[in-house]
Amino acid sequence: PHPSNPNYSLEGADFQYKLLRFFGGVGPPPLEEVFFSTQNLTRATQEELMQECPGLLVTAFLVLAEARLPVSPTEAAGALTKA
Repeated sequence: PHPSNPNYSLEGADFQYKLLRFFGGVGPPPLEEVFFSTQNLTRATQEELMQECPGLLVTAFLVLAEARLPVSPTEAAGALTKA
């Protein structure tokens, strides 16, 4: 579950499928999943995520960089509404 919304949880397998499609050039970037796994996370939450599932967090930041989304939550929300 995401700290800002306990009703939202990220399914790793679904995220991997969307990543494969994106990096394979046959699907859009999974921006919603990237946004929720990189924004509004405390340092403690990020460290916990790095311990439990480092691939998810690292790959999310790679997509974030590739999609050139801003890291600021306010700016990122604006970028997502434009996408």
